[in-house]
Amino acid sequence: MRILHVSTALSWRGGEQQLTYLIESLRSMDIEQVVFCPLGSAIEQYCKDHDIAHYSFYRSNLKIFISYSLMSVCQTNKINVIHTHDSHSHTLAVLASVIYGNTVPVIVSKRTAFPVNNSFLSRYKYNYHLITKILCVSHKVKDEVSKIVYNTQKLETVYSGVEIKRFSHKIEPLMSLEALGTKLERPFIGNVSALSNEKDLFTFIDTAATYYTKGRKGTFFIVGEGMNRTKIQKYIHQKNLTEKVILTGFQKDIPSIMKQFDCFLFTSNAEGLGTSILDAMASKVPIIATPAGGIPELIIDKQTGLLASVKDFETMTISIIRILDDEKLRNHLIDEAFKHVRKFTKEKMAVQTVNEYYQAAYVVQPVLVH
Repeated sequence: MRILHVSTALSWRGGEQQLTYLIESLRSMDIEQVVFCPLGSAIEQYCKDHDIAHYSFYRSNLKIFISYSLMSVCQTNKINVIHTHDSHSHTLAVLASVIYGNTVPVIVSKRTAFPVNNSFLSRYKYNYHLITKILCVSHKVKDEVSKIVYNTQKLETVYSGVEIKRFSHKIEPLMSLEALGTKLERPFIGNVSALSNEKDLFTFIDTAATYYTKGRKGTFFIVGEGMNRTKIQKYIHQKNLTEKVILTGFQKDIPSIMKQFDCFLFTSNAEGLGTSILDAMASKVPIIATPAGGIPELIIDKQTGLLASVKDFETMTISIIRILDDEKLRNHLIDEAFKHVRKFTKEKMAVQTVNEYYQAAYVVQPVLVH
């Protein structure tokens, strides 16, 4: 069995972390795999660092040229299944078949909760005959995709996974958050995400501003990088929170950073599932989140965390104060979340995915159990 992973992302986000979890798990199962990714991408660097077979392409090239390279990689490596990990890679796999006659079956991972365009091209792409399964990261995503896919039997929910031991063990931080400023006060309220529109970090900042009007102490951290960095910096300055809301930039040491938070605040207005929430659950950090997209499949209100409506920074502020002041509630949320996160391991995600690989390739193989 040979799998070709196709990724077109340049940066490192939740989807790339899931891909690397899958690669690691497939290695332990002795499944051969090759990665097709952009030159200079975070995934290319990961492949180099971990001795993963890979082919790189110039992302600036036209899709017809990249899809030809994809087809060539399939032929050279006798690939049994193509697994696409984002929308652009999905397009490349379809083009490799339509233009160049590639016949390798395709499995598509759909990780975002954005509504699927109902155009002719989108319908063609999602219903292409070589696609054997679309792996949706949550039931919410599955519901969205079902609006455009004719054969809904091809839709399967495969939740993102987390490596629990990576977050639950005691870790000495490579970077102390206290080192980022001279006037940083506890408690620490944090968010780990890309600085993109759907993460709605402006509401995170509004929550911080409201929190300080209550006479409370603390420091808010935004861990991540992205296209909205300049806008977010300006908004922090406008709110006079330069020393109270800290932008750390991209950080590799997420497990130790997460463990330094006293509360995790996730303000997304659209989310396939929310892998940073899984990280916080595994880190035993209490969570406040919105009910956007697939988040309610992780955060059960007042059980595994507290929910507040999208953009409702007043309720978010009240929820932070409740968690910080009520030890019984805080411990209850942490304990229940840690129980719940065991349903979302990287091993379960990998086993479900591998079963789909074997079905796609028509290989007779006993179904893996977990």
